[in-house]
Amino acid sequence: MKKKTAVATSVIFLVLLFGLAIVNLALPKKAFSENENRALQPFPSLTVDSLLDTSFTSDFDTYITDHFAFRDFWVGAKTLAEVALQKKDSGGAYFGKDGYLIERHDLTDNIPQFSSRYINREQYAKNLQYVKEFTEQMQQNYQVDVHTMIVPTASYVLHDKLPAFAPEVDQDELLIQARETIPGFIDLRNTLRGHKDEYIYYRTDHHWTSLGACYAYQQWCETVGLPVRDVSWYRQEILSEDFLGTTYSKATLYTAQPDTITAFLPPEDAPVTVTYNEGAGTSEKVSDSMYERSHLENKDKYPVFLDGNQPITRIDTQVQNGRKLLIIKDSYANTFAPFAANDFEQVYMLDLRHYKASVSEFVQEHGITDVLVLYNVAGFSTDTNVFLLPD
Repeated sequence: MKKKTAVATSVIFLVLLFGLAIVNLALPKKAFSENENRALQPFPSLTVDSLLDTSFTSDFDTYITDHFAFRDFWVGAKTLAEVALQKKDSGGAYFGKDGYLIERHDLTDNIPQFSSRYINREQYAKNLQYVKEFTEQMQQNYQVDVHTMIVPTASYVLHDKLPAFAPEVDQDELLIQARETIPGFIDLRNTLRGHKDEYIYYRTDHHWTSLGACYAYQQWCETVGLPVRDVSWYRQEILSEDFLGTTYSKATLYTAQPDTITAFLPPEDAPVTVTYNEGAGTSEKVSDSMYERSHLENKDKYPVFLDGNQPITRIDTQVQNGRKLLIIKDSYANTFAPFAANDFEQVYMLDLRHYKASVSEFVQEHGITDVLVLYNVAGFSTDTNVFLLPD
């Protein structure tokens, strides 16, 4: 009897093993995971060099992991198990209170490219000096005032929603350092913490919502002498109620509540013309809306705001006051810029990750009157392109 049981167990194990192998081979391979919002590992190239330096083995292991049958199901099941075991986080996202998945930030000394997950103190300090130098140059050479917003992330503003004793980077220290270094720095800490019980950050994404950006815009208007409009001044249009963003992609928690994406519009229709990558040939595009609704059909819906991160974006409005705004930005600015379209003739955005020409020359050529540097803390600390700002 024991022998028959052992044989049956072995047969079942082999059937499962070879069955999964056959399914893995038979299933079509995807190049991109919408659920995780990242490119998947392609089948690695087998060469003598890749065998000798073990890169083939490493890449093949990643390939198998990325294309394992029913991967999304297993990732979600793993996350549910971690929640049941009372783990604090998964994949870099904390399991917060009230259904929030809040991005965790860790210190690092060596992140070669922009990342929302890490804080690089050394790069952060360098970038503060670059912005300081740029600010002084703009004022001295062109009489153009520069203001800077470095936006604290949800893990700071919504700290009360983090799991007990969750380790987090001290953003107070970083923002005080910015305030003491950069002329024209706008400190958003009190403003955002004053609204922390409102829907100012997405539950499943690392960005702020339009409401969070609205409160920041109000503070900026107070600083630069523009009219401060109450939230009630805007018409609010819901663009999506099923947004699952970047922190969901990290944790894949099946019980997560989808986010709502809302556009804040002026009381009456105000025509705009949005030009992306002007003069860039095939990548140039013109639109009559700041909301690219085609993205609402995708897993990643945040690029509905101004078509995501473009090298150059230009918004032409019906405002006639002679003021032209340039925003040096990361993706947090995509939600902020539509508010500025109510107060400026033109709003330009430059993303230094993709725009490599002289910013000073851009300011002169386009008659810029106001400049705003706008990043979130983590993005600012890992963007290695800020050195492009000063001449």
